[in-house]
Amino acid sequence: IAELVKAVPENRLLLETDAPYLAPVPFRGNLNTPLLIEYTYAAASEILEKPMEALAEQIYCNCCECFAVR
Repeated sequence: IAELVKAVPENRLLLETDAPYLAPVPFRGNLNTPLLIEYTYAAASEILEKPMEALAEQIYCNCCECFAVR
């Protein structure tokens, strides 16, 4: 997964929790819920060597662009 995250252009990266049977570490084996998105952001932040706040801002901008939200 780390290689996939690195391969996505920064301006195209979106993160979500729509994989009910793929909960992030440390919750593997449990159902995934939107409440666990923080762990997905933390993992992506570490992989991309980018502060989580900066990653969250980038993801927000990408979502606005993707869904034409202004």
